[in-house]
Amino acid sequence: MPNLLVLYSEKSSTNDIFINDFPPLFRYLGLDVDYCDVLNVTKERIMKADSIILIRQMNPQVLDLIKAAQRAGVFVIAFYDDDLLNLPKCFPHIPWQLSGMRHILKSVDAVLTFCPGIRDKYYELSSGRCYQMNMPALYESNRRYSKCTKNDGISVVYAASPTHKDDAEKLIIPIIKSLNSFDSKVISFEFVGVKPEINFDTNICIKYTDSMPLDRYRQYMMEREFDIGLAPLEADSFTECKYFNKFIEYTIVGTVGVYSNCKPYTYAVNNGFNGFLANNDVKSWVDVISEIINNPNCINSCRENAIKQIKANHSIEAIAYKLKNDIPELTRSKKNSVNINLYTYNMKNRWYRLITTFYMFFFFLKNEGFKWTYKKTIAKINRLFSRRRI
Repeated sequence: MPNLLVLYSEKSSTNDIFINDFPPLFRYLGLDVDYCDVLNVTKERIMKADSIILIRQMNPQVLDLIKAAQRAGVFVIAFYDDDLLNLPKCFPHIPWQLSGMRHILKSVDAVLTFCPGIRDKYYELSSGRCYQMNMPALYESNRRYSKCTKNDGISVVYAASPTHKDDAEKLIIPIIKSLNSFDSKVISFEFVGVKPEINFDTNICIKYTDSMPLDRYRQYMMEREFDIGLAPLEADSFTECKYFNKFIEYTIVGTVGVYSNCKPYTYAVNNGFNGFLANNDVKSWVDVISEIINNPNCINSCRENAIKQIKANHSIEAIAYKLKNDIPELTRSKKNSVNINLYTYNMKNRWYRLITTFYMFFFFLKNEGFKWTYKKTIAKINRLFSRRRI
């Protein structure tokens, strides 16, 4: 059985996807999988592996690891689900990370991504092998959903992390205010993971639910059976290289989405067929939601079509077939192996982490203030010196 080593830098939503959603795919491909932080990886783990997937790596020291692994006959894949070379201005653009990532793209044997925009952009930056794969969707194939009728009322959810509070107050709150002519028997709103401030009286029932781990969040969303999920996204060169995660996230729990009419959602959503698209202004979103309220039967057909699309394009079988054709080396055992040494890599990597942490400290100190920066930096240092395998 071929051995796959998945290397990450820190716990993130991308790591959670690999840990929670990818095991059925890896088993279907016949892979024995090991997960490890790049800071703690050993030569024994690398020499055991037949292939490696590097998750979101920008660390220039990883180049030493890549070269060592390739000398040992290991096939190395770099995975990115965001355009990390084009981060928004609110994130630090660390020069050695940008340079390191460009060298990583050229050095690895293949680049893999969920995002069509990244595939198109990074192809020229890679060694010539850059592939797009769909995200696995873990859905209950036998699940039955309640039919939505005009007498039931429409339940609407906006699910996001607490960092999206400003986004919610900029668009979602004005939408609720514009829909205030409807009462709670017609429409209800729930915020999951984010709590924006509402400074007006409303007849609409509004509920807040704290953020929760991914597995519990999915279970909660299935139990609630929301009719409509909102997924606004500001259109720019960074977001158009993201993936339509929300389409999958809402569909697998039976919720029909209203999405921003821009990439990446236009890759997956056919307006009125498997979801709804709205321009990024309050009037457009209000018009779409009002139309759904007046014709709730459209929710049933859109839900059915979206689930069919998920089953066809995001099944384990469909994804595995494409992966084996694009990267056949992933399911092969290496023919030869040589001894490698990672001592220098491990020492340099620890210094790199420390220097990068200080760089980010001063960046956020300037932009976010001392209190926020101190809290975040202490948390990062604690993670740095108490790394544990996932």
